[in-house]
Amino acid sequence: DLLILTILLCLFVASRIVNLDKWPQFSDEGIYINWAKTAWKDAGQRFISITDGRQPLQTWVTIPFLKLFSPHDLFAGRMFSVATGFAAFLGMLSLLFYLWGKKAAFIGAALYVFLPYTLFYDRMALVDSAVNAGFIWILFLSFVLIRTRRLDAALIMGCIGGIALLAKSSSRMF
Repeated sequence: DLLILTILLCLFVASRIVNLDKWPQFSDEGIYINWAKTAWKDAGQRFISITDGRQPLQTWVTIPFLKLFSPHDLFAGRMFSVATGFAAFLGMLSLLFYLWGKKAAFIGAALYVFLPYTLFYDRMALVDSAVNAGFIWILFLSFVLIRTRRLDAALIMGCIGGIALLAKSSSRMF
């Protein structure tokens, strides 16, 4: 089990990080990275994305990646999506393990790694990967709540829902 999990993790990391900055920059990526750079340099601009009607989570979370990978802004901006894609990967693994067991979790996680939709959005400096992660974790915690009716699960689900709303307003439907 540990070997399979390690292989899945290595496949996820390799498929998301290798040649991450080799794809051409999408126009929205440049806008989001510029907002994060502006917010990093001027604390009074931490809500700059709201001027365009966007939520601020991506701007805020991209700042530490810009600090880590300083001259490589595109790579740093895309690392936000890799990180939220990893959260979605762990959520998918947890959800399927909770519902159907270890075999389903490994198969579902492998499918997540190679699914073109997730592979594409986990490599772009866009917020859609964070929306996917929020949805998967809200779905998982909904099942936990249905089965156990525990307050801690409800509070965690509420926090994840709030974080998802800071990512994109379309998360309301979840």
